[in-house]
Amino acid sequence: MRKKVSIQDIIPLDHRRSIQDISMADVGRDEEEKKTKKKTSVNISRKEEKAPKPVKHISLEEPEGHFDSHSYSKPVHHRPRWGMVGLWFLVIIVLIGGFVFVSSFFHSAKVFIKIKEVNAEVDTSVNMQRKDATSILPFEIMSLSKEVGEPVPTNGEKQVSDKATGRVIIYNKNTTSQKLIAQTRLEAPSGKIYRLTSTVTVAGAKKTVPGSLEVTAVADAPGPDYNSSVVDLTFPGFKGTAKYQSVYAMSKTPFSGGALGTVKVADKEDLAKAEVKVKDLLEKELLSNINQQIPNSFILLPNVYMIKFASTTQETKDNILTLKQKADIVAVLVDTKKLSMYIAKNSITGYSGEDVMINNIKDLSFTYATSTTVLNMNTNSLSLKIKGTPHFVYGYDASQLKDNLMGISRESFASIIATYPGIEKGNSKISPFWRSKFPTDLSKITINEEK
Repeated sequence: MRKKVSIQDIIPLDHRRSIQDISMADVGRDEEEKKTKKKTSVNISRKEEKAPKPVKHISLEEPEGHFDSHSYSKPVHHRPRWGMVGLWFLVIIVLIGGFVFVSSFFHSAKVFIKIKEVNAEVDTSVNMQRKDATSILPFEIMSLSKEVGEPVPTNGEKQVSDKATGRVIIYNKNTTSQKLIAQTRLEAPSGKIYRLTSTVTVAGAKKTVPGSLEVTAVADAPGPDYNSSVVDLTFPGFKGTAKYQSVYAMSKTPFSGGALGTVKVADKEDLAKAEVKVKDLLEKELLSNINQQIPNSFILLPNVYMIKFASTTQETKDNILTLKQKADIVAVLVDTKKLSMYIAKNSITGYSGEDVMINNIKDLSFTYATSTTVLNMNTNSLSLKIKGTPHFVYGYDASQLKDNLMGISRESFASIIATYPGIEKGNSKISPFWRSKFPTDLSKITINEEK
């Protein structure tokens, strides 16, 4: 049986509820809501005092039991704040990505090393062989010719009849030697004839290398018409025979000095001074020119060279007398590294073949082991004494060092450096500071040498 329940549309002021009548929806309401209710209740009470309204009753049926109008209040549901959560998630992702980008893009390493340097005393001898790979210290021969002139003040004139002279190299392709007597003719392409000044014998060929000999030749007649540049020469006396093709010559220096007629003359004392000056100038220019032609990694041994001066000639042009001097230089070249390592072996205690280079080779003394040594283009063996205080600078392979450092930890740096005998000490700096390993990109590793 259902019973009727009356619900008032306005709750009387004197209505009181027990704790059992409070629904869960009332729990946790904020103070503002309570204040609002309080004000509303007070206002309603005042209105009832002025004009009481009749109470309306509504009959409803409900199941047996207690009925509370507040139990029908709509509960407040707080929706999750997904927008804020997503924003924070995005910020975290950006921060992580930025950290990874900075770590990768700015990941680099600087290596600072001190190269090992040593001074030592050397006093040793060495036997060298030309173009011999098995030699302790192989060497090469280099030659160069040059002519310079020096004007000389004149004090008169004289009649001259001078023949042009020059140096020539005779070649012999035959296996037997060839003897040539003085005054043997040599013919230039122009038809001009030059003659040998002395009797000579040219050695025969060895395998495919023809025999050769350098001699002096003089013009067949005086006059400037025989002055010429370097030319090929033949022996007209061999025409019609096989020797015409197998025995031939080539001028090594220009033919010059030919003069005929009246020329300016100078005082003997002035000529002597000019000759000294021109020889000094010629030696300096020969050494300078030959040093400019030395191949990379080679060095011209100090004082181990020979300069051969030809006879001076005089040339008058536009009423100016010029003293001319010719000379040839023959010098010895050696590989700088091989020489440095040989000297290191004979001067540094405990040296075991490390990469070294002497940076003051020109300060060392190189002299012939015997006073009878004659240096020329045919020299194939040479004995030298080496003395002085060489300054050695050790070397290392920078590319190999970078390869060894690539990707290793900070703690392994010292052990890697210790494997390089040419490095005295070293330290490193890895960026950013929180990275604990060297970059795996070789371009991000730089090596700086401390002086």
